[in-house]
Amino acid sequence: MTSDRSARPVNSAFSRRTLDAAPLASAFEREGYLLFPRLLTRRATAQAQRAASRLLRRRHASVPSGWLLGLHQRNQPEPQRWVERIAADPAVARLVRALLGGSRPVLVSSQLFVKRAAGRADDEAAPSSGEVPWHQDGAAGGHSLAIWLPLDAIDPTGHNGGLAVLPRLHASGRLPSEPCEANAASFDRIQPEALAGHEATAVRYALAAGGAGLHGPLTPHSSPPNASGADRRVLVLRYCAAGAPAVRGERLWAPGGAVAAAGGEPRTQIPCWSSGELIDRQGLLVGGEGGAAAPSPDGGGSPNENGTKRKRGAG
Repeated sequence: MTSDRSARPVNSAFSRRTLDAAPLASAFEREGYLLFPRLLTRRATAQAQRAASRLLRRRHASVPSGWLLGLHQRNQPEPQRWVERIAADPAVARLVRALLGGSRPVLVSSQLFVKRAAGRADDEAAPSSGEVPWHQDGAAGGHSLAIWLPLDAIDPTGHNGGLAVLPRLHASGRLPSEPCEANAASFDRIQPEALAGHEATAVRYALAAGGAGLHGPLTPHSSPPNASGADRRVLVLRYCAAGAPAVRGERLWAPGGAVAAAGGEPRTQIPCWSSGELIDRQGLLVGGEGGAAAPSPDGGGSPNENGTKRKRGAG
């Protein structure tokens, strides 16, 4: 019998779909996003939900419940190996590598982001349940992407604050924006005139817990307020190509140990979730194996399959 520790967290159907990632990479390049109805197994989803609940109960009072950062990092007092197992799973790494043009991926950030239930005001450090404006992510260009992995079912109407994206608008590049404060964080909100005629094309995620959406850094995305009676929890994994500027100067780890220490000081520091103290940000180098294999039997993962702090863009 396979132990929980060694069992792969990724659903077998997702693994099969990534064997030939070329069609997925083509769709991602064209649309700016992909949706997968299920990425995690049901067991892994339940384990992630329990782990997230423990983290939220035990986090330091100074750490907002929406910004539990660097969960995969080995310099955390309690590294969350369940996050590492998801982020470095061979099927996930294979897909991310294909979407990054064949470059080996580095997980540069992991975040548990919670939109509180409507009306909950019992946590002064928590972000509100409010709207996140239309924005694009950081400045790593086409060499980065985010996996948005809900731990609670996402209502397609947006009732519980699910993510929405604007397909194909990433092809227009960096859109004019202006700083704003929203949902207890700073964002570079896209100026309304740059979105004229595009908001009608918005695609709202409709995902079960354990499903996933992937979007590129230039894909405009937003989320409405959480008007439901339950918190909305999402694990956000952000990857960059190993040679991207966002990775330089960070200590990189691979499953099993340290593999590289680039020159210079770490780019940023983040608060430790359990103590509130600042720690250096660390990347996780994933996807050592190369190449695609046999074609997918069903070709899933197409954009239409489902009939931050500043520039973190968690949604």
